Amino acid sequence: FGDRVGGSQVWSRAAAHGQSPPATGWHIPWDGPVVKDLLLVEPMVKGGARPVVSGVVKKEEQAVDIQAATEASTERVEALEAEVAEVVGSVVSVLETEDYDNGAVREMDKLLKEQQATIQQAQRVLVQEINTARMGGELLGITALAKLSPRLKSLQTSTAAALTRVRGAMGQSQQRAEEAKKRAVGDARLAKLEQRDAEAFQEALPTAMDLVTQAEDAVEAVEIMASPLSAEDDAGDDLAQTMGEIEEGTTRSATAIQEAKKYIAQRQVEARRYQPEAQRVALAEYEVLLAKLAEASKRLAPHRKFRQEYEQKASARKAFSEVNSKLSSAELEVEKAAIMHSLSNEADVTEEDIQASEKSLAPAQTDIATCSQLIERRMRATQDPLARKELEGMLGRAKEARKKLEEVRLTLKKQKEDLLARYIVSEARTKVDKIEVAMLAVEDAEMPFSEGNEDVLLREGSSALSDCQAAASKAEVAVGQAKTWLRSKTLEVKSKSPKGASQQYLVELTDLMTQVEAAAKKVAEFKKKTLDLKARRQTKEVLQEVMDRIGETETQVETLAEVASLFRSENLENIDAENLRSALEQTEVAAKDATSAYNEARKVLAVKQRDAREPAIVAEISKLQARLNKAHITLTENKKAAGTCDRLIKGKEILVKEEAKISSAEELVTKVENMATPLGDEKPTDVKIQAIDKVVGEAQSALTTALKSVDGHIAGAMPSLKAGLSKLITRAKKAQEKLDQVKASTKEQRERVSCQNAIKEAAEKAAAAEALLPTLNEAELPYLKGIEVLPLKEATQTVKNMEAALETISKAIMEARNFMAGKIVEVRRYADAVSKPALEALDEQTKNINVTAQKVSQFRSDTSGRRRTVFLQQLEEKVSSVEGDVRQTTEAAKKLSAKDINSLSAQAAGEICQKLATLEQTAQAGLEEAKSFVSERSREIKGHSAQEEQLKKLQGRLAGVEALLAKAKKEASDQEQKFVARKLLSDTNEMVKEAESDVAKLIEQGAPLVAEGGASFLAANNALILVEALREHMAAKSLTREALFKAIAGGKASISQKAFTTYVEKLSETAKREDLEFSKEQREAIFKHLDSDKDGEISSAEFEDAFKPRFVCVHGIAVTDGYDISTSKTIMKLEMNDVLEALGEPKSNDQLGVTRRECRHVASGKVGWVTVKGNQGTLYLEPFSPYQSFSKSLAHSISTVSKSVAKVQSFIKQKASELAVCTQGPLAEARTELGKPRTAVNSLQKRIEEFKVKFAEAKRDYAKREDAEQRSQQEARDKKAAAVILDAISAKITIMEASVSKVEDAVKPLTTLEGKALEAFATPITVTEAAEKCAAAARDDIVAVKAVLAEHQPTVAKAARGPLHEAKTSVARMMAKADNGEKRRRGAMEEARKQCAKIAQARLAEVATALRSEVQRREMTLEALFVELSGGQGSAKIPEDALCKRLEALPGVTMTPQQARLLCRHLESGGVGRRSFLRALQQHFVCVKQIAVTNDFDIQKGKSLRMLELEEVVEVLEGPRGDDSIGVSRIRGKALSDGTIGWISVKGNQGTPFLKDTPKPFYSCDSEMSLEQDFKSSSAPAVRKIKAQEVLEVLEGPRKDKLSDALRARVRTCKDGQVGWMTIKDQAGNAHAELSNRYYTCRASIAMTDDKDISNCKVLRKLELHEVFLALEGPISMPSSSGGEDATVMRVRGKSAKDGATGWITLRGNAGTVFAEESSKHYSVLRDTALQKRFASEHGELVRDLAEGEAVEIIEGPIDEKSDAVVRMKGRALSDGAVGWITFKEKLMKPWGPYYKCSNGTVIHDALNTKTAQTLRRIEIGEAVELLEGPVEDSEVGVMRIRGRAEKDGVVGWITIKGNQGSPYLTSKVM
Repeated sequence: FGDRVGGSQVWSRAAAHGQSPPATGWHIPWDGPVVKDLLLVEPMVKGGARPVVSGVVKKEEQAVDIQAATEASTERVEALEAEVAEVVGSVVSVLETEDYDNGAVREMDKLLKEQQATIQQAQRVLVQEINTARMGGELLGITALAKLSPRLKSLQTSTAAALTRVRGAMGQSQQRAEEAKKRAVGDARLAKLEQRDAEAFQEALPTAMDLVTQAEDAVEAVEIMASPLSAEDDAGDDLAQTMGEIEEGTTRSATAIQEAKKYIAQRQVEARRYQPEAQRVALAEYEVLLAKLAEASKRLAPHRKFRQEYEQKASARKAFSEVNSKLSSAELEVEKAAIMHSLSNEADVTEEDIQASEKSLAPAQTDIATCSQLIERRMRATQDPLARKELEGMLGRAKEARKKLEEVRLTLKKQKEDLLARYIVSEARTKVDKIEVAMLAVEDAEMPFSEGNEDVLLREGSSALSDCQAAASKAEVAVGQAKTWLRSKTLEVKSKSPKGASQQYLVELTDLMTQVEAAAKKVAEFKKKTLDLKARRQTKEVLQEVMDRIGETETQVETLAEVASLFRSENLENIDAENLRSALEQTEVAAKDATSAYNEARKVLAVKQRDAREPAIVAEISKLQARLNKAHITLTENKKAAGTCDRLIKGKEILVKEEAKISSAEELVTKVENMATPLGDEKPTDVKIQAIDKVVGEAQSALTTALKSVDGHIAGAMPSLKAGLSKLITRAKKAQEKLDQVKASTKEQRERVSCQNAIKEAAEKAAAAEALLPTLNEAELPYLKGIEVLPLKEATQTVKNMEAALETISKAIMEARNFMAGKIVEVRRYADAVSKPALEALDEQTKNINVTAQKVSQFRSDTSGRRRTVFLQQLEEKVSSVEGDVRQTTEAAKKLSAKDINSLSAQAAGEICQKLATLEQTAQAGLEEAKSFVSERSREIKGHSAQEEQLKKLQGRLAGVEALLAKAKKEASDQEQKFVARKLLSDTNEMVKEAESDVAKLIEQGAPLVAEGGASFLAANNALILVEALREHMAAKSLTREALFKAIAGGKASISQKAFTTYVEKLSETAKREDLEFSKEQREAIFKHLDSDKDGEISSAEFEDAFKPRFVCVHGIAVTDGYDISTSKTIMKLEMNDVLEALGEPKSNDQLGVTRRECRHVASGKVGWVTVKGNQGTLYLEPFSPYQSFSKSLAHSISTVSKSVAKVQSFIKQKASELAVCTQGPLAEARTELGKPRTAVNSLQKRIEEFKVKFAEAKRDYAKREDAEQRSQQEARDKKAAAVILDAISAKITIMEASVSKVEDAVKPLTTLEGKALEAFATPITVTEAAEKCAAAARDDIVAVKAVLAEHQPTVAKAARGPLHEAKTSVARMMAKADNGEKRRRGAMEEARKQCAKIAQARLAEVATALRSEVQRREMTLEALFVELSGGQGSAKIPEDALCKRLEALPGVTMTPQQARLLCRHLESGGVGRRSFLRALQQHFVCVKQIAVTNDFDIQKGKSLRMLELEEVVEVLEGPRGDDSIGVSRIRGKALSDGTIGWISVKGNQGTPFLKDTPKPFYSCDSEMSLEQDFKSSSAPAVRKIKAQEVLEVLEGPRKDKLSDALRARVRTCKDGQVGWMTIKDQAGNAHAELSNRYYTCRASIAMTDDKDISNCKVLRKLELHEVFLALEGPISMPSSSGGEDATVMRVRGKSAKDGATGWITLRGNAGTVFAEESSKHYSVLRDTALQKRFASEHGELVRDLAEGEAVEIIEGPIDEKSDAVVRMKGRALSDGAVGWITFKEKLMKPWGPYYKCSNGTVIHDALNTKTAQTLRRIEIGEAVELLEGPVEDSEVGVMRIRGRAEKDGVVGWITIKGNQGSPYLTSKVM
C-alpha cells in the first residue's frame, strides 16, 4: 500500500478483534481514511475439482462444485480487473506527466509484466474450470465461465498496450540520456571552437584597429593642414605646396580608409564563420571600426576637392576686393552727401544750406553710377557662384546708397516747400508749447512718483495726489484750446501751402494734435498710476521692518561669503592649514552673525505672513521670502564650504598622524625582520626568539592599531585625502605580510614561550581574585557581630561597602575567566606537543577561580537580603516624614477656614494662603517621593513573604496620609478663591492705568512731527549742511572756531539773529556752495534750531555744540573706559538708537582691524571709547539724523506701547478664559468684573491705531516738504553746472576740428598722386613727418575733447529732465563730432601710409634685382653681403644710414635720398635685420611641372644636369631673364634638396608654367628635436636640441637617409619594477645595454650585513625573494660561525639594484643552501636611454629614462626593429643661427611664416624676460603680429617668445608663443 506507485507504506488496519479479517472498516493505508468500496477476494481453490470417490462423481456434488467455482472465478476476474485498472491507470498518469527517469520506467515495466503473468495464470485456471464444467456436462456453468474469458483477454490487451507505452517511454528515456550525453560532448566541442574563434579574433582585431587608427590619423593630418588656410591667404609657392600636401594627404587618407575597409571586410567574412558568441562579438567590434571609418570618410569628404573650392574662393575674394575698393569710395561720397543732408535738416535751414546740399549730391551720384557699372561687368565676367553672391551683395549696397541719395534729394525738395509754410507752423508750435508748459506742471506733480524713486514713493501722501489732479485740470484746459486752434490752422495750411509742403505740415500738425491727445492720455494714466503707487506705498510701509531685517541678513551673508571665499578655491587642498584655520575661525563668527540675522528676519516675516490679507502685501511678502530663501541658500552653501574646509583641516592632521603611526609600525616590522632574517643556515636561539616575540607583539599591536585607525577614517574622508589613506593601508598590508612571514618562521618557539607566559599570568590572576576574599568579610563585619538590623545610616553604608567589595572581586573573577578562556582558545591552535601540557595547567587554574566564584555567590545572596531590609527601613522613615507634613497642612487649613478672608488685608491674606500652599506642596512632594520610592524598589521584595507583609503595611499608611491631604485641600479651597479673585481684579486695574499713562506719553512724544509737521527737523537738516560748509570754509581760510564765531558775531559775545542770517546769506558766494542758498524763513529756522536755550542769541557754547559730530547706535555695543580693548573695562552698553557725541577723531587698530572713537552718551553723560566699525565690516555707529532718530525712536515707542497694551489685553482674555469653568463663587463674579478693564484696553488700542495713521501721514508730509526744498536747490545747481559743461566742451571741439583739418591738408601732396607720378614723388618722408606732427597734435586735441566728454558724461547721463537733460543732447552731438574727427585723422594717415608703401614696393623690385646681380658678379652670398653692409659678424642689423648710401649708389637705380630712407624703414625700422634683408632680396620658386636643370642659359647649348621634381624649391641666383629667340623666361637657381645649380625655365613659350613663385621655406618645430652636425642621422653628433616653437630656415634638403635596424627588448627595471621596451643597440650600432655576469638573483630571503664576518656583523636590511644585486667584491669563502671545521659559507659584497644599498650577502650557506645565484637575464645599461611603453621606438610613450649603470631584466627579446628611410633637412635656427641637420617629420614640423595670429588673449612686454618685463598692452584674439626677432627662449620661464609688431597699432614688444602649461597664444600664418 501507499500514496503512490512504489510507496513505502505496506500495511493497513481494521478496528476488529475477531479470529478472521473483517470485510469492512479497513484503513488504507494504515494512517489514512476507511475505504468503503473495498473488494474482498477469497483464496482460490487449486485443482478445480474435488477428488473422485470410487471412480464415480456424484452429480449433485459436482453441480455444487461448478457453481461455486463459477462464482469464485467471477470474483477473481473482477478483483483482477480492479487491480489491472489501478496499475494501468497509475502507469498512464506517470507517463502523461513525463516526469520520470529510467529507474521509474523499469519499475513500471516490472509491475506490468507481473500483471501479465497474473492474467495468464487466471486464464489458465479459467480454462481448467471450463474443461471441468464440460466434463460434468454443466452447460450453465460453462456459459458463465466462458463469459469471463473475453474479460481476461481485454485485461491482457490493456496491460500489453500499457507495457508497449512503457517500453516506448523507456526508449525515449534512453534516447534523452544519449542526447544529453551528445549535447554535453557538443557543448564541449562548441566551447573549444568558440575559444579558437575568439583567439583568432583577438589576433585579427589589433591589426584592424591599427589600420583604422592610421586612417583616422591621416584624415586628422589633412584637417590640420587645411584648417589654417582661408580664402584671405595670399597665393604663393608655399600655398601651392600646402595644396599639394593636402591633396596628397587626401589621397593617402582615402587609400588608408579603403585598405582598412578591405581588411575589415575580409575579417567580417571570416567572422561570419565563427561560432555564434564569438561571431556576435567580432561582428560588433568590426561594425564599430567600420563606423569610425565612415566618420573618417565623412570628415575627409570636404577635402577631396579642396584645391578647386579654394581657388574658387580665392577668385571670389579677388573680385570682391577690387569691387569693394571702388564701392567703399562711392559709399564715402554717399556719407559726405548724408552729412550735408543732416546739416540741412536743422530747424534754421536757409536757401544757402539747400544749395550746398544739392551741390554735394553730384559727385556722390557719379561715383555710385560708376561703381554699379563696374559691379555689373564683374558679375557678367565671373561664373563663380560665391563671387557672384558677394558681388550681388555689393550691388545691393550700391542700390542702397543710390536710394539714400534719392531720399536726400527728395528731402531738399521738401525743405524748399517748408520755407513757404514754416511761418504757419511756428504759431502752431507756440500753442503747443503752452500745452508743454502745462504738461511740465503735470511732470512736476509726477516727479515724486517717478519710477525707481522708492524713497519718495514711501513718503508722498494725499497732498501729492491733489497737486497732480490740479495740474491735470490745467493741462486739460490747455489741450481743449489747442485742439480748436489746430483744426482752424489745418484748413489754412491746406489752402495756402503748396501740395508737398501741405502734406508735410499736415503731418506735423497731426503730430502736434497727437501730442496733445497723448498729454491728455498721460494725465489719465497718471491718475491711475497714483492710486497704484499709493497701494504700493502702504505695502512698503507695512513691510519696512521685514525689508530692513532681510537687508541686514543679506549684508551679513555677503560678509560671510567674502570671508568664506577662500573655501571655494580650486586648489583648496594646497592652501596652508594655518591659513585655512584662520579663515575658518573668521567664517564661524560671520556665520553666527548671519544665522542670527536670518532667524530674526524669518521670525518677523512669519508674523507679517500670518497677518497679511491684502493681495499686494501677500505678493510683496512672496518676493521678500524669495530674497530670504536666496540668502539662506548662500548661507547654507558657505556653511557647507566651511564644513568641508574643517573636514579638510582635520583630514590633513589625521593623515599626518596616521602616517606617523604607519611609519612607526614599519620601523618595528623592519626591526623584527632584521632580527629574524638568517645570516646563513643557523637557527635563532630561544633568547633571540623571546626578543623577536616581544618586538613582534609590539609591531603587531602598532600595525593593528594604525590599520584600524586608518579604516575608521577612510570611509568618511574627502576624495583627496582618501587616496593618501589608501596608500597608508597598502603600506600597512605590506608590513603585515612581512610580519606574517617572520611569525611563520618563528612559530613553534614563539608558541612555547606564549604558553609559558599564559600559564604564569593565569596563575597570577587566579591568585589575585582569591586574595580579594578577605575584603568581603571586612565589608560584612557589622553584621557578623550578631546584629541583624543595624541603624539606617550604618546599614546603608554597610550595604554600600558590601556591594563595592562584591563588584571589585566579581570584576577580578570575570577578568581571570576571560583571560583563561581566550588563552585556551589561542593555545588550542598551537601544535599538540606545546598545547597539551599548557591546556592542563590552564584547566587547573580554571578550577581554582571557580572555587573563589562559589564563595562570592554566597556573599552576593547575603547582600541582597540585607539590601531589602535597608529598603524597608528607608521607606519607614519617608512615611513617617510625610505623615508629619500632612498633619501640619491639616492644622493650617482648619485655621484658614475659621477666618473671614475679606476682613483681612491683601498682604495678610496672601501670607496665609502662601503658607498653606507651601505646606501643601511640601506634603504632596513628600508623598510623591515615597510612592515613587516604593514603585522603583518594590520588585526586590517579591518572593520574600515576611518583607512583603511589612511593605503592605507601609503602603496602607501612605494611602491614609493621601486621603488626609486631599481633605485639607478641600477645606481651604473657598477661602483661596476669594483671595485670588480680589488679587486678580486689583492687578488688572493697575495694568490698565499703566497702559493709559504709556499711551498719553506716546502722543506727547510724537507731537513735534504729528502736530507740528516736523519743521524743527527740516531746520536741523539745514543746520547740518551749514555746519559742514562752515567746516570746509574754516579749513580753506585757516580759521579757528573762535575766529569764525567772532566774525559772525561782529566782535560781540553772542550772535544775534540778524547777524547770523546776514552771514549765512553771503556764505553761498563766499564758500562757493550752491546748496547754501537758503530762503529767509530757512535761515531764521536754522538760527532758532542752534539757539538751544531759546534766549534769542547763539552763545559760544551753543556755537561749539553745533560742530560736535553726533552719531546714533545701530547695533548694540559696549562703551569702555580706554582705547585698548584688551585692557579696558566696560562702562555701559549702548542700545539701538542711543545718541552719542564725538569728543575726538577716530583711531584705527590695525592689529585688530577695528576703528574706535571717544564719545559722550548724550542721555547719561557718560564718556568712553566706542567701536565705530568692527573687523568684519559691521557698522555700530552711523551719523546722527534728527529726523531719522526721532522717527526710529517714535516707531520703537509705538511698538513698545502697542505690545504693552496687547499684553494687558491678552492677560485679561487669558484670565477670563481660565475663569470660564467657574460658574459660581468668587471667581465667577471676578470674571464678570473683568469686562470693564477690557473695554478700557480696547479704547487704548484704538487710540494707538489712530496715532499710527497720523504718524505715517506726518512722515509722508515731512518727506514731501523735504523733497521740495531739495528739488528747488538742485535745479539751481543743475543750471549752473550745465552752462559750465557746454562751455568747456565747445572750446575743445573748435580746437579739435582745426587740428584735424591741418592733418588732411598736410597729406594732400601725397594722397592726390597715382601711378608713375606717385612712384617718382621725391619727398615722401618730409610729407609724412609733417603729417605725423599734425596728427599727434590732433590726437591730443581729440583725447582732450573725449576726456572732457568722459568727465561730464556721467553728470548729464542720469538727467531725465531739466537743464542737465538739455545739456545731455548737446553732449551727445559733440561726442559724435569727436568720433568723426578721429575717423578723419586716422583715414588721412592711413592713406598716406598706403601711398608710401606703394613707393617703397616699387623701389624694392629694382633694388632686389640690382643687389642679386651684384652678389652673382662678386661671387658671394646674400648672407655675406649682409655681413658686409652691417659692419661685421657681430652686427645684428644694417644701419639705416649705411644702407641708404648703398642704395643711392647702386648702378642702374635712380632713387632720391628720401625714397632710399623710406625703403629702409619699409623693410624694418631702426636698421634692417638679417631676416628682413634676406626676405626682401631672396626669391624662391617651387616646381609645379617637371623641368630639366641645364648648365647654360641657352637651352640649345646647355646640357641637362637633372630633372627638377614636383614640389622642389629653388633659390634664385640670377634672373629671371628672357630668351627672346624661343620666347621663354629662365632663372639661374640652386635646388635646396641637393644644392644643384643650373638654369631652369620659369614658363614655356606656350605659356606653360614650370615654376611658381613661393616664399623661402621655414619650419616650426612642435616638439623638442635634435639638431645634428652630419647628414647621416645614425652617427651624427648633436649640435644642440631644438626647442618646441623654434623656427628653422631651410638651407638644404629635404632628402632621404637609409638607416640600419635597431635591437629592442622588453625589460623590467630592478630599481622600481617598471616594465617597458628599451633599445639594446641603436640604428648606428651603438650599444645601450649589455649582458652582465655580475648580477645575482635571490632564491630565498637573506640578510645584507655591514661586514663579511657573520659572527661579527650588523644586519643592514633584508633582501627579498627574486631581488637582484650587483656583485662588487668576491665571491669569497668564509668559515661558518657554527658547524665543523670544514663548514664554510660563500659570501659576496653587493649593491642592491632596488635601492642601491651596499653590503655583504651569503650566496651559499654552511649546509649547502643556495641563497642567490648568477643571473643570465640581467643587462647593465651602458648609457642613458629611454624606457618606452611600446615596441616601436619612434613616438613611443615614455615610461621613464634609464640611467647609466642601472640594471634591467629581459622579459622578451631582444628583437630587431626594422628601420625605414628618414627624411633629413639642413637648417639654420633663427634664435641663435645654429646650423645642422634634422630629421624631417611632418607631424612635428609645420610650415612657418613671419606673421602670427593671436589665438588666445595675452600681453605684449617690453623685454624678453617675462618676470622683469613691463606690460605694454594686451593683445586680443584675432590680432595679427609681424615677426621682428626670434623665436627666442625665455629660459627662466621655459617658453618661446618673439619680438613682433602689432598690425593694429604698430606697438613693438615681446610676446609668448605658447605657455609653459601648453596654452597656445600665437599661431604662425604662412603667407
